[in-house]
Amino acid sequence: TAKFYTVKEIKDKATRLDRSDELVKVKGYIIKQINKDTYEFKDNTGTILVDIDKKKLPTRLFDDKTELILIGEVDYDLLEPVEIEVEEVLFVN
Repeated sequence: TAKFYTVKEIKDKATRLDRSDELVKVKGYIIKQINKDTYEFKDNTGTILVDIDKKKLPTRLFDDKTELILIGEVDYDLLEPVEIEVEEVLFVN
């Protein structure tokens, strides 16, 4: 996927993105871990929950100051917050 989305765009278009199973790409920072696989991700437009399987986390250490690119599918359920199911985590070089 070539286009970068912002957190705001993903939240605004969550229904369509969830239905289309389109991969989205976001650039920003993982600012905290919520539970085993759920993290809070932030860019300059807001924050969103991201679900990252332990096997998909990079082996290289990173913190809330490390800029990352996340690629994944949008997961939207009516009564739940919008989430990104992350397929790949890349470092911004």
